Amino acid sequence: MFFNLTTNKTKNFTLHFDLPNGLILNTDEGWESFDIDDCTIILKGYSNLYDLRTLATYLTDCKRTSIKGNFCAFVCKDDKVTILHDKDRGFPIWVGDKTVTNLFARNEEPVWEDCSITIDKEMHVTRQWEAPYVYKKKESLTDTQVIDKIDSVLSETFENFLAQNKTPLKIFLTGGIDTLLAWTYLDSFTKNYEIVDYEYMKYTYFYSMNQKLLETHQPYKQVHLWNDPTVLITGMCGDEYFMRGPHTSAQCLKYHGYNLLESLKESDYMYYFFNRKNCTAGILNGIDAVKPDQSIEDVYTDIFNRNKNDHQHWHIDNTITFTPFKDTSIMEIILRGRAELLLDNARDAAIEKMLIEKRDPKKLKFLEKRKNTTGCYSKYWDKDSSMLSYNKLKHIDEEQ
Repeated sequence: MFFNLTTNKTKNFTLHFDLPNGLILNTDEGWESFDIDDCTIILKGYSNLYDLRTLATYLTDCKRTSIKGNFCAFVCKDDKVTILHDKDRGFPIWVGDKTVTNLFARNEEPVWEDCSITIDKEMHVTRQWEAPYVYKKKESLTDTQVIDKIDSVLSETFENFLAQNKTPLKIFLTGGIDTLLAWTYLDSFTKNYEIVDYEYMKYTYFYSMNQKLLETHQPYKQVHLWNDPTVLITGMCGDEYFMRGPHTSAQCLKYHGYNLLESLKESDYMYYFFNRKNCTAGILNGIDAVKPDQSIEDVYTDIFNRNKNDHQHWHIDNTITFTPFKDTSIMEIILRGRAELLLDNARDAAIEKMLIEKRDPKKLKFLEKRKNTTGCYSKYWDKDSSMLSYNKLKHIDEEQ
């Protein structure tokens, strides 16, 4: 879902759309164009509820939408182009001199998630700021209520998406808690998917032309890419929206009187990850972000807006990345839980473990003891990996 809106065709992009106002939209593969009434909508991604044509009809009024999913749309009306996205934007935007892009940022200015932009034929950018997310305190929830409500959200997300998806599904199991949770829900709604036990990167034209630029985005240092239309189910945004990010979890816990670093135990799932130099720095920054007499609304509002601008995988060429955890309603539920649950969750992924326990407890045997201890894709399935257990189980099932 990469693009560069400018006045000319750029050779490092595969597709080039001539817009009604004379601008050129340069993109990777996988975008579709729809002419509806007096609008041209160029669109990529998915919504949980609608196919792309139906989704396009909802976007013709050029207004910010609350539709869930992971999509980007350029809505061309009169001599203007408006960029629209799903409820929680999954990609960055930068504005530079005669360019609007999400591929690279050198001297370009970031456009934060609470800002919508419209571009005219002269490449003049008009910004429309929405009210940033403001947290409003709600009634506290018991642990059981937290799990039941998140289970309901995820069940609805998977059920709706799978009901209208017609593209082959693939999932790469890393042994981490987020992909394990995604697999748990996927497996409870369909068996029609492939577990990917290999690395695959098709050197498409776009990837070949932009590999170094793509790898400036941390998640694109490890990604799969197929040439044919494919949906890759991922655990991306799990750390952020399940409140296990270093800065935001430490910030939240500091408000409740806990120091995350001092509370860590060596047996915790997140222990070694949080003790990495950059993560420790993030935790300390999160602790320092909480000021004396700051209200819970102020602390949580900052957390939400940080996470809404912490982008992970978006789509690349014909590989669509299904990101079921990119949903602020998950955070809204978690932050209504007990402070002790928030601490256990930050340290040891307690909430996701309970969700897996609720759905399919046998899958917990495939969880690595520590987050990100393997370090690269090739080691996820080596002799020391929990995924070896999956291979053994699969072999036994096939023999039977």
